[in-house]
Amino acid sequence: MSFGKTAKLLRRSQHISQNTLCTNSISRTSISKIENEKQHPSVDMAFFIMDKLDISPDEFKYIDNNWSLSPKSRIATTFITATETHNMKLFENIYQNSAKFLNTQYDQNINFIFAIINMKLNIFKYSKTEKSIKALTIWKYISKKDFWTKLDLYLINGIVDYLNDDQQKIILDSSIYILNKKYAHLKKLALLLHMKQAKLLLRQSQSKAAQKELQLCLKLCRMLSCYDYLLVNRIRLSILNKQYTKAFADVNTLDLIDNSKLAKHMNLEILSHLQHHA
Repeated sequence: MSFGKTAKLLRRSQHISQNTLCTNSISRTSISKIENEKQHPSVDMAFFIMDKLDISPDEFKYIDNNWSLSPKSRIATTFITATETHNMKLFENIYQNSAKFLNTQYDQNINFIFAIINMKLNIFKYSKTEKSIKALTIWKYISKKDFWTKLDLYLINGIVDYLNDDQQKIILDSSIYILNKKYAHLKKLALLLHMKQAKLLLRQSQSKAAQKELQLCLKLCRMLSCYDYLLVNRIRLSILNKQYTKAFADVNTLDLIDNSKLAKHMNLEILSHLQHHA
């Protein structure tokens, strides 16, 4: 289906009149032309219509594709799932599928997903500078957009760690603001971004702000039943309070619940902090 046909289907299914969608900037005539495929909506107009119909862009695309995910949407959806679960097998699957997709056609978002996963799976292939350049390219593109989609925020989450502290602060502040304003229901993404914010503040020795962020992260972890991340934030809170014995004990707990990779990472984080403050 086209955008107009899908919008018309959704409007009628909700018993909404064309007049209800009208504003000072969008006339009933324009709505009618869009629905009858005589006019293509601008990006802003399309997002406005979806918002009035109370449907997300992802849901709209799903319906527009006859209630099935397009190859592009499937890659994007799997990327979001892999990000939330940190499932490396899923990342490898997305890497292969996005490579196949880009061999037949170009899409900016799929290209960004491919670039992020490429850096994640090949951590020693690129230098710190190369990763930073790739991450900044993605950020510059997203930062110029008038409307950030859910996928944009997940892409941002994927690039933040490759940037310097000043860049991270700007990006995290902007992303968390948009998340709270437009996508408050994305609690797992909120946890991921706030954890990065807490780690940054802890690294910069901003104790009060870091404490506040870590407490928020703990609250989100309990809400989402994320026990491994709960331990990570408890470890960082112990680091902040210089309770290193308690921090190492939680690292051992991470190892006991079969998350040895995360345990090793947090052990290094404690040692790095001890060395820095020696």
